[in-house]
Amino acid sequence: MIKNIFISALFIYAPLCLSANEKSPSPSIDTGKRILDIVNSEDHSSFAGVVFVAVKGKVIINLGVGKSDIDHAIPFSSNTLIDIGSITKQFTASAILKLEMLGKLSTQDKASRYIPSLQGALKNVTIHELLTHTSGITEDTGGDYEKITAVGLVNHLNQMQLSYSSGSHHYSNLGYSLLALIVETVSGEPLDKFLALELFTPIGMLKTGYTHPNYNDKEVSHGYLDGKDWGYPHKKNWTESGPYWNLRGNGGMLSTAEDMYKWHNALRNKKLLSDTATEKLFAMHVREYPGTESYYGYGWVTEILPNNKKVIWHNGGNGIFSADVRYYPSSDIFYFIAGNRSDVEVYDMSDKINELVSQL
Repeated sequence: MIKNIFISALFIYAPLCLSANEKSPSPSIDTGKRILDIVNSEDHSSFAGVVFVAVKGKVIINLGVGKSDIDHAIPFSSNTLIDIGSITKQFTASAILKLEMLGKLSTQDKASRYIPSLQGALKNVTIHELLTHTSGITEDTGGDYEKITAVGLVNHLNQMQLSYSSGSHHYSNLGYSLLALIVETVSGEPLDKFLALELFTPIGMLKTGYTHPNYNDKEVSHGYLDGKDWGYPHKKNWTESGPYWNLRGNGGMLSTAEDMYKWHNALRNKKLLSDTATEKLFAMHVREYPGTESYYGYGWVTEILPNNKKVIWHNGGNGIFSADVRYYPSSDIFYFIAGNRSDVEVYDMSDKINELVSQL
């Protein structure tokens, strides 16, 4: 597997080979080689997934590693659909901001304005608090694939007290499920379809979503739990328009490395959202944890590194699939990595890449 990674990498670098007059590698080539050294290392020899890196708008690594479906020998590529976990949250947040741009809501509104059935402690929670995980709502109430409707979710939450004081940051998947419900209520469309119509299709993101994209099963990665085939994420206990409400809006969306890069470029170049909305999306609204320089925006984290540089990121996973997306504004480096094995999560590899890239 390591040898195959190296061969693929050489193909990527072929257009960037040094001319006879060049004395040293360009920064982008050197960065790519050093990242590949991490991917190639013995520590990550069992990794299966995708690694995608761009420097200053130029793709330098576009690499599939191993199999997305072992039984049918289907290899990973940058067009393989994979469960991106909580990276989904930035899509839900962007849908809210799009509705605000259209004059349909305000992030300062109470969520109960659009979900009148919210009662008790939840009645005064604002959309902004849901977006920043400062609503006080518990993280989750059950398994990702539990059959729970929107009505059932709200009724269940109405019976609960807030787990934390309002205004303090405590990560909540269910807060983003409520945001998805607001999107669906206000737009009149399933979250999946609204995202496709208003955000994804206009920028050519044709493979991202729950069930709306036009893909076939062979394009979707299987998951592997303790070495055994766990199957397709979209064939678990889902409705016709996506997962039930413990997962909808907060995780479980399928995407590809190619689509994630399109998403990044559209956000960076402000082709999706207005200047005001983009600023809200990435703003450092609330410190995540006391004593850290990590701040939550709307579905994104901005971290101030020890050298005072910034990295804007979010990761996701369900114990089987794992993914990480990061952008370093000062060096204009973007990377996305994702894998499909419970025993080889991408976070260790991502930490090592982060340590390298943060110094550039």
